[in-house]
Amino acid sequence: MWVALSLLAGVVLFAAGAGHAAGMDPEITQRFQELSLPVPALTRVVACHGFACKYRTEIGFDDTNHTVLKTTMAKAGATPDTERKAAAEALAWFGRHIAPETGTAGAKARAGSQINWV
Repeated sequence: MWVALSLLAGVVLFAAGAGHAAGMDPEITQRFQELSLPVPALTRVVACHGFACKYRTEIGFDDTNHTVLKTTMAKAGATPDTERKAAAEALAWFGRHIAPETGTAGAKARAGSQINWV
């Protein structure tokens, strides 16, 4: 969940052209701070992993990474189906990209229906 949240915030910042927290809605910045998470930036993402975000790994994110995501999301097209496929492809790429640094390459999803989303 938090990996996706960091990715989404990074994509929003990228799309808006904001390079720092000053370009982000203050309520979003406050929410990240309330969760003790660093505010996303164009040059890094923070991947939360482990149960209940036990571990947080800061990962550099450069122009090449932005290009991959932008190219992938450009495939979204005009239908919900193509948009879902592009988003799934982007999230899968992101998971593979961060796995070496977070140690999550062999992770298995274990969350059930009892998970409490914040």
